[in-house]
Amino acid sequence: MLKIKKLANGFTAVEIIVVIAVLVIIGLVSYYIGTNSNTNKNSSSASTSAKASSTPTASQAANNTLKQNDALSIGATIADYIDTNLLSPTKVAVGSTSKTLDICGSSCSASTTVPVTLRYYTALAVSMQPYSSKLTVTNTQKVYIVQNASCNNELTEIAPPNSGKQYNVAVLYALQSGSILEQKCYPN
Repeated sequence: MLKIKKLANGFTAVEIIVVIAVLVIIGLVSYYIGTNSNTNKNSSSASTSAKASSTPTASQAANNTLKQNDALSIGATIADYIDTNLLSPTKVAVGSTSKTLDICGSSCSASTTVPVTLRYYTALAVSMQPYSSKLTVTNTQKVYIVQNASCNNELTEIAPPNSGKQYNVAVLYALQSGSILEQKCYPN
């Protein structure tokens, strides 16, 4: 009988793959809708255009979906790394392409690296950071993998490590909503 191994956070690898697949499908549908929507919306009133400055456009919504999918992929890859190596990753590196991020320990050799394919971000946009209560993402083009951190209850900021977990790593990134930057935190 086939046994499915549960990851440290209680999800099986199959469940994570299904979630990633659903998010990718939603992202692709959002992208398709965003690129095929009517772009001639200049006849709207001034109040509508003022409202649009704080509402994400179709392309922003599609990009936000891709960013969230990348954060989920990074988080799942970190969980795989921790499950396999029984320790938190300490480095990231550019993989075989600019859209491949290698997550690794003290050295990034082929045998100790877990790759993740990114859809929105480039591997150079992702960096490993130590926990600092003042750490924030200042633009939508950066992703921080924060060591010894967890996410706050609203999943908008990093918090001190969760004492109930052996390995604490959080993924910090930002989404664009009109002209407003919304910071997000993906817990591992």
